[in-house]
Amino acid sequence: MDFHTLSKNYEKEYLENVMELLKIPSVYEEDPVYPYGKPIHDALEKMLSIGEEDGFITKNVDGHGGHIEFGDGDEIIGVLGHLDVVPAGAGWTTPPLLNRP
Repeated sequence: MDFHTLSKNYEKEYLENVMELLKIPSVYEEDPVYPYGKPIHDALEKMLSIGEEDGFITKNVDGHGGHIEFGDGDEIIGVLGHLDVVPAGAGWTTPPLLNRP
C-alpha cells in the first residue's frame, strides 16, 4: 500500500479536522464535572467523534483521555498526543485560535 498517496487522498479532510480542533480553546480550568475543564472535554469529544466518523472504535476514559482503535489482536501500537493548549499570552499578530490553514 502506498501510504503517501493514501494520505494525499485524505489531506483536505485531515486539515479540516485539525482546523476544527484548533477552534477549541482547550485551556485547563477548574470544573467540578470535567477533570480538566469543559474546553478540554470538548476537544477530547471532538477528537473521538472524528475517530468514530472514520470508522474507528473510540472510548472516553472518564474524561482523562481517550482511545481511538482499529483492528484487534494481541499486539497493539500506541500513539500518544494531547489536545490541551497553554493560555495565549501577549504578542500574537493574529488571534491564536484563528481557523486558517
